[in-house]
Amino acid sequence: MASGGVARAVGTDVRNEEVVQALFAQVEGELGPVEVCLFNAGANVKTPLIETSGRLFFRAWELACYGGFLTGREAARYMVPRGRGTILQWRDRQPARRLRLRRFRQRQVRPACRRAGDGA
Repeated sequence: MASGGVARAVGTDVRNEEVVQALFAQVEGELGPVEVCLFNAGANVKTPLIETSGRLFFRAWELACYGGFLTGREAARYMVPRGRGTILQWRDRQPARRLRLRRFRQRQVRPACRRAGDGA
């Protein structure tokens, strides 16, 4: 990175709460504080609605929604006490074309930090 930082992409089973927790603990222990968490998991289901089974729908939901919740919550558990960090939950077919990583804004974590500081 231009500023001298380190960025790493990691893969994991985001549907498993214990695995997500262990990943964050490992990253924090080996690399230092997580400053940015970008969640971009998707199932890419291309089955027509009327042909989609309940099981297929659940697996896609579990990966994208539940996995996003687990990842975002775990990132916030590390970021909120420090009062800084950025969590980006990206669900787009072409994120590289639309996501500009020039400046990270703390839109999601900052309100949580304020609430935690106010004792709410």
